[in-house]
Amino acid sequence: MNSTRLFANPRLIFTAIAAIVGLLMAFLLPVFMAPDEIGHFDRAYQVGEGQLLGRAEGIRTGGTIPQAIIGPDKFFTRTNDQDLAKKPYLKYLFKKIDTKSVKYTDFSSQAVYSPVNYIPQAIGIDIARFVYPSIGTMVFLGRLCNLATYIFLVGLAIRTVKKGKWVYVVIGLFPMALHQASSLSADMMTIALALLWLAHLQNLFMQETRITRQQWIWSLVLISCLALTKQSNILLALPVLFLPVRIFKESRDKLKYVLAVGVLSLFLLGGWYWLMHAAHYSFQTHAQVDPLVSQSLQMQYILHHPLDYTVALVRTYIHAGPHYPNIADSLVVNTYGSFGFLLYSLPLVLTIAGYGLLLVTLLYKDDSKKKMSPIQLKTIRWLSLVNVITLILSLIVIATLEYLTWTEVGDKQVNGLQGRYFIPLLPLLVPVFLLAQQKISVTISKPAMMGGIVTCVAGINLVAMIALTIKWYY
Repeated sequence: MNSTRLFANPRLIFTAIAAIVGLLMAFLLPVFMAPDEIGHFDRAYQVGEGQLLGRAEGIRTGGTIPQAIIGPDKFFTRTNDQDLAKKPYLKYLFKKIDTKSVKYTDFSSQAVYSPVNYIPQAIGIDIARFVYPSIGTMVFLGRLCNLATYIFLVGLAIRTVKKGKWVYVVIGLFPMALHQASSLSADMMTIALALLWLAHLQNLFMQETRITRQQWIWSLVLISCLALTKQSNILLALPVLFLPVRIFKESRDKLKYVLAVGVLSLFLLGGWYWLMHAAHYSFQTHAQVDPLVSQSLQMQYILHHPLDYTVALVRTYIHAGPHYPNIADSLVVNTYGSFGFLLYSLPLVLTIAGYGLLLVTLLYKDDSKKKMSPIQLKTIRWLSLVNVITLILSLIVIATLEYLTWTEVGDKQVNGLQGRYFIPLLPLLVPVFLLAQQKISVTISKPAMMGGIVTCVAGINLVAMIALTIKWYY
């Protein structure tokens, strides 16, 4: 394949860059240095042993983990202003541990995630556990399996989607997304499945032929997995209600499809929470750290003070606050590129370049000679409106969940909100900008030029991520 064909292939560009950068990050990032990675390891280890549910002990939920892994003080060096690991990675790579000497540990925040989020990591950890059971080997192979799954799923989304392929490439190569995919984080599955589902859904809206049986089955598979990743993802099924009737044989077939997707997703999500309730999970996960956090009392506060609650959400997104100075800027920055324990980020100029690249791909007409049919154009207008509503509702629900689980009762701003939660929502913008392209667009004569631009800008930012990681830890 010559260079022209290479740079004109979005999926190949994504796969090559993600594989190289992801592999380097998986090895360079010290043990448990991604956000909450030690908890994700514990949950993945538990899933790998076939324990699909955690074990509740009072307000704690966790499981039995090798004693050598328990205790963050083994891996974190705590100073006055930052948490970081200065201990050598190789120390954990070659020293075997006794996997039979186990002890109960609490990982309540990760125990609420279903096993779907941890299948890749569990496979990698299990392989290492049987081949060479060192902490470093288990972490590294778990990260590699997580990364490989991410590359496969996002690559499949890029291949699937008919419009906006380069947008999906840029989102998939967001440094923050790739950082999480190169760790043991459950965010990988959330991001990748959301991209794949939204690509599939967008295609359904735009096709002029009837939905096939394979598309029916694929819809049910995707929504089942998505519903079991993170509860806020259930909102991404909302556009299904507005699918055009033309792709169904008759109206009742659309009703059957909507009911199948809706009932299945709600059943799985509700079923998982029923299982956790039956296992006596405590959902007051942050109450162990801050006794002023209470989901039940916070819910009562929201119901009795809806205006104050609304102001708190708005302030969180647009205003400075006591927990995160200039939080709006912080969310914008760490959605794109904050690393480790979110303590070091890309320079602002590179972050701006990254968002600029996303905007260019959103406005890029990848088939400028082929205009959308009147039916497709009408559908895009409708889908744009539905996606904007879904986006707004998602922003409200994500912030509300953090308000309930991580914020002191009655606080004036949401605590615990992090930018990576919003990456799965970005493909919702594709139809909006397809509509905007009727007025303003970016046209490039050769498809390979767009590939070159994406490779150059994303490549510079990802190299900067690697360089900053080396400088920070080594």
